[in-house]
Amino acid sequence: MKQRKIAISLAVVGAIAAPFVLKTYKEKPYGEVWVPLSIEDKSMFTSRLNETNNCQTLGRDEDLLKGCRFIQKALEQKGAYYSAPSRPLYLALNTAVAAVAFVVIFGLTYLLPALARRYWRLLNA
Repeated sequence: MKQRKIAISLAVVGAIAAPFVLKTYKEKPYGEVWVPLSIEDKSMFTSRLNETNNCQTLGRDEDLLKGCRFIQKALEQKGAYYSAPSRPLYLALNTAVAAVAFVVIFGLTYLLPALARRYWRLLNA
Protein backbone atom coordinates (compact mmCIF):
# COMPACT_ATOMS: atom_id res chain seq x y z
CA MET A 1 0.00 0.00 0.00
CA LYS A 2 2.81 2.41 0.82
CA GLN A 3 4.46 1.93 -2.58
CA ARG A 4 1.20 2.74 -4.36
CA LYS A 5 0.73 5.97 -2.37
CA ILE A 6 4.26 7.07 -3.22
CA ALA A 7 3.71 6.19 -6.88
CA ILE A 8 0.44 8.14 -7.05
CA SER A 9 1.98 11.15 -5.30
CA LEU A 10 4.95 11.26 -7.65
CA ALA A 11 2.72 10.73 -10.67
CA VAL A 12 0.44 13.63 -9.68
CA VAL A 13 3.42 15.94 -9.21
CA GLY A 14 4.85 14.77 -12.54
CA ALA A 15 1.53 15.29 -14.32
CA ILE A 16 1.31 18.84 -12.99
CA ALA A 17 4.90 19.59 -13.97
CA ALA A 18 4.86 17.89 -17.40
CA PRO A 19 3.31 20.74 -19.45
CA PHE A 20 5.91 23.11 -18.02
CA VAL A 21 8.84 20.74 -18.49
CA LEU A 22 7.83 19.91 -22.07
CA LYS A 23 6.82 23.57 -22.71
CA THR A 24 3.42 22.62 -24.13
CA TYR A 25 1.89 25.40 -22.04
CA LYS A 26 3.49 27.83 -24.52
CA GLU A 27 2.12 26.07 -27.58
CA LYS A 28 -0.62 27.78 -29.51
CA PRO A 29 -2.20 25.00 -31.56
CA TYR A 30 -4.16 26.39 -34.47
CA GLY A 31 -7.51 25.19 -35.68
CA GLU A 32 -10.14 26.37 -38.09
CA VAL A 33 -12.44 28.95 -36.48
CA TRP A 34 -15.67 30.25 -38.07
CA VAL A 35 -15.75 34.04 -38.20
CA PRO A 36 -18.93 35.77 -39.38
CA LEU A 37 -18.46 38.73 -41.71
CA SER A 38 -18.79 42.18 -40.21
CA ILE A 39 -20.59 44.99 -42.02
CA GLU A 40 -17.24 46.54 -42.99
CA ASP A 41 -16.00 43.22 -44.40
CA LYS A 42 -19.19 42.80 -46.42
CA SER A 43 -18.90 46.24 -47.96
CA MET A 44 -15.18 45.81 -48.66
CA PHE A 45 -15.69 42.37 -50.22
CA THR A 46 -18.62 43.61 -52.31
CA SER A 47 -16.62 46.55 -53.63
CA ARG A 48 -13.70 44.21 -54.45
CA LEU A 49 -16.02 41.93 -56.43
CA ASN A 50 -17.47 44.95 -58.27
CA GLU A 51 -13.93 46.11 -59.16
CA THR A 52 -13.02 42.72 -60.60
CA ASN A 53 -16.36 42.17 -62.35
CA ASN A 54 -17.05 39.17 -60.11
CA CYS A 55 -13.49 37.81 -60.53
CA GLN A 56 -13.64 37.99 -64.34
CA THR A 57 -10.94 40.64 -64.88
CA LEU A 58 -8.17 38.96 -62.84
CA GLY A 59 -6.79 36.97 -65.74
CA ARG A 60 -4.68 33.90 -65.03
CA ASP A 61 -2.98 34.95 -61.79
CA GLU A 62 -3.84 32.00 -59.53
CA ASP A 63 -3.17 33.76 -56.23
CA LEU A 64 -5.47 36.67 -57.05
CA LEU A 65 -8.09 34.28 -58.37
CA LYS A 66 -7.96 32.18 -55.18
CA GLY A 67 -8.40 35.31 -53.08
CA CYS A 68 -11.33 36.43 -55.17
CA ARG A 69 -12.98 33.00 -54.93
CA PHE A 70 -12.47 33.12 -51.16
CA ILE A 71 -14.26 36.49 -51.08
CA GLN A 72 -17.14 35.11 -53.16
CA LYS A 73 -17.51 32.09 -50.91
CA ALA A 74 -17.33 34.20 -47.74
CA LEU A 75 -20.07 36.49 -49.03
CA GLU A 76 -22.29 33.55 -49.96
CA GLN A 77 -21.85 31.88 -46.56
CA LYS A 78 -21.84 35.17 -44.60
CA GLY A 79 -18.56 34.23 -42.97
CA ALA A 80 -15.39 32.21 -43.39
CA TYR A 81 -13.09 29.79 -41.62
CA TYR A 82 -9.81 31.28 -40.51
CA SER A 83 -6.83 29.63 -38.90
CA ALA A 84 -6.65 30.88 -35.31
CA PRO A 85 -5.48 29.68 -31.90
CA SER A 86 -7.91 27.12 -30.54
CA ARG A 87 -8.50 26.96 -26.78
CA PRO A 88 -10.08 23.46 -26.86
CA LEU A 89 -7.10 22.14 -28.82
CA TYR A 90 -4.73 23.82 -26.35
CA LEU A 91 -6.52 22.27 -23.37
CA ALA A 92 -6.64 18.84 -25.03
CA LEU A 93 -2.90 18.96 -25.78
CA ASN A 94 -1.95 19.86 -22.22
CA THR A 95 -4.40 17.34 -20.73
CA ALA A 96 -2.93 14.60 -22.92
CA VAL A 97 0.61 15.53 -21.86
CA ALA A 98 -0.38 15.48 -18.19
CA ALA A 99 -2.19 12.12 -18.54
CA VAL A 100 0.74 10.48 -20.33
CA ALA A 101 3.16 11.84 -17.73
CA PHE A 102 0.96 10.46 -14.93
CA VAL A 103 0.81 6.99 -16.49
CA VAL A 104 4.53 6.84 -17.26
CA ILE A 105 5.67 8.10 -13.86
CA PHE A 106 3.20 5.87 -12.02
CA GLY A 107 4.32 2.89 -14.04
CA LEU A 108 7.99 3.58 -13.46
CA THR A 109 7.54 4.24 -9.75
CA TYR A 110 5.16 1.38 -9.05
CA LEU A 111 6.20 -1.37 -11.42
CA LEU A 112 9.97 -1.00 -11.83
CA PRO A 113 10.85 -1.62 -8.15
CA ALA A 114 8.64 -4.73 -8.11
CA LEU A 115 10.27 -6.05 -11.29
CA ALA A 116 13.74 -5.22 -9.99
CA ARG A 117 13.09 -7.11 -6.73
CA ARG A 118 11.75 -10.11 -8.60
CA TYR A 119 14.64 -10.36 -11.05
CA TRP A 120 17.20 -9.54 -8.36
CA ARG A 121 16.00 -12.60 -6.43
CA LEU A 122 16.24 -14.73 -9.58
CA LEU A 123 19.79 -13.54 -10.29
CA ASN A 124 20.95 -14.15 -6.72
CA ALA A 125 19.30 -17.55 -6.33
